[in-house]
Amino acid sequence: MEKEIDQLVSDLMKKDENFEVVSLWGMGGQGKTTLAQKLYNHVKIRDHFKAFAWVCISQQFDREKVLKGILKQLLPDDRKGEVSNMEDPDLVDGLRRVQLEKKCLIVIDDIWNNDSWRMLQPAFPLGETTSGCKILLTTRNLTVAEIGSVCKIPGLTEDEGWQLLSRKTRIYDQPGYFYELSILSTDMNVYKSMICT
Repeated sequence: MEKEIDQLVSDLMKKDENFEVVSLWGMGGQGKTTLAQKLYNHVKIRDHFKAFAWVCISQQFDREKVLKGILKQLLPDDRKGEVSNMEDPDLVDGLRRVQLEKKCLIVIDDIWNNDSWRMLQPAFPLGETTSGCKILLTTRNLTVAEIGSVCKIPGLTEDEGWQLLSRKTRIYDQPGYFYELSILSTDMNVYKSMICT
């Protein structure tokens, strides 16, 4: 995973229009948000960008709330109060202006569909000359991920899956742990071969 993190840090720091949006794509529970948090808090990223925002979209998308949330995080403390009374055109304009003035990293976590992105997109100066702003998306939807440069989050290997199961169930504390897991693994492999044939 360290190699992937290093590559993503490099992609986020690159001043390249092909990497304005970097998307972390994978099934639910695969660690997209955890990886995004590692990137967001990475020391090189913190040194590189001058302003940061993190919003979670999910299925209950509220455009105004999301835009206000982003803008409040990007503005200095003495200007955050202005955001509450802003109407939509002012929000979009204010958000675009901040991104043109400062190098920002904006994480849009758990965006579910293209309609949500289309509603947010006017607030981001993609394709324009910015000071190196980047958007990091996390999504389960490949069509949404393809808005940017896609990084597919790989699933767990069989060994990693068993390690996770044993940690979560604390089965490793039990006597006969390895024996029980090996029987369960054998049973699952037999069952899988019966289904797949």
